[in-house]
Amino acid sequence: MSKLNKFEISKVGKIKRIEIVESRSPLVKKILDMSISLCVGYALSIVLLIIWTFILVHTSINEELSGMSVYFISAISCFISGIIMAVKTRKMGLVNGIMIGFFHIILLYTSRIIYSFDVCITSTFFWVLLIDCLFGAIGGIVGINFFPTRN
Repeated sequence: MSKLNKFEISKVGKIKRIEIVESRSPLVKKILDMSISLCVGYALSIVLLIIWTFILVHTSINEELSGMSVYFISAISCFISGIIMAVKTRKMGLVNGIMIGFFHIILLYTSRIIYSFDVCITSTFFWVLLIDCLFGAIGGIVGINFFPTRN
């Protein structure tokens, strides 16, 4: 089990000595695993959105599909993030996947509130929240059941 390093500094004369004490609480580990999973999911979303933009610009695909494709990309990102979270934690894939989907959409809406103040929560928000949680949960189940344990 990898551990986060905490530094203890003791002063001996003029020399400061740093001893590394290994400790990591389960909550800190879970937050770090979730942060890594969400960052990978957001990076995947950015890459997929750039690819989708390139396809829209260089083909004659109807732009009415762009709304649906953004929701699809969000769901795929939650699925992959759920897999990563489940592989990292190796337990409670369903619950961790639901949490990934929940925090994924909550962070997106929070950033939207910060950068543009005209945010209204409609039924679409709840549908996207439900779909992201569902795909995160499926990713968590897949991550637990189909990927081998790490040593």
